[in-house]
Amino acid sequence: MNAWYLICFLSALAVFIAFTNQFILKMQTTIAITTGSVVISLLLIIAVKMLGDETALFITQVVGGIDFNQLLLKGMLGFLLFAGALEIDLTALRKQRWEITILVLFSTLVSTFLVGYLSYYLFALLNFPIPFIYCLLFGALISPTDPIAVLAIIKQMSAPQGISIQVEGESLFNDGVGLVIFTTIFAVAFYGTEANFHDVAELFLTDAIGGILFGLVIALLGHFTIINCKDVNTRLLVTLTIPSAGFALANIWEISGALAMVTSGILLGNITREKASKRRDSRRYSLCEGLLACH
Repeated sequence: MNAWYLICFLSALAVFIAFTNQFILKMQTTIAITTGSVVISLLLIIAVKMLGDETALFITQVVGGIDFNQLLLKGMLGFLLFAGALEIDLTALRKQRWEITILVLFSTLVSTFLVGYLSYYLFALLNFPIPFIYCLLFGALISPTDPIAVLAIIKQMSAPQGISIQVEGESLFNDGVGLVIFTTIFAVAFYGTEANFHDVAELFLTDAIGGILFGLVIALLGHFTIINCKDVNTRLLVTLTIPSAGFALANIWEISGALAMVTSGILLGNITREKASKRRDSRRYSLCEGLLACH
């Protein structure tokens, strides 16, 4: 069994968990899939440790050989963020731009220090002291919200649009700020470097602003191609190329691929879809089928 076969089987397993969850546990879908994955992983570990099961041992060896950092964070994440950003209402986002900006810039920073201080004192009370800088690094690691889970939960709850767009916008755009905070604390903790304004500002401009600008560029290219193309298959290929090749190129250039996907997804999901709906051809393609296929 190679990695691709394993991914196919795990996808089928995720579908099974999601399907049975709506009749049994009735939890939020992403939470149910995550919980099911943890339970299955624990069962595999127990089977290997206690029973010595050869099948379980083989599966754990195959899973252990997959580089999930490359597969998920530098691969599948681009598709998930791009598809989620397609559903964001740009008009509502503009109305909440200042609230989202404040949340993006300050909420992650406040959460980082809050979690850092609480974990530092908690470990001290448990007589297991950990240096504060590592507690702060832990806070920076877990403070950025998971945009995929947030989008799924907000959609399922049918929250009011004002609250929904604030939470969705913050979760999608806090990647740049979270990465800058984590990288800065990481450098201080493990390399002994001093955090100064110049280095932090340079990192933020390179990663966050660079990712947004790159997202604008690929959105313009995608918009031009989709609007001027009558072949639905080519439109579909364009919407698959952006979160694949575009995301990979952003990672190679060491800019935020996540912000690039969010930016391009919002623009294509609003401006391009509106333009495409107005330019109906003889076959009455009223919407950009390629965009809809990514949902």
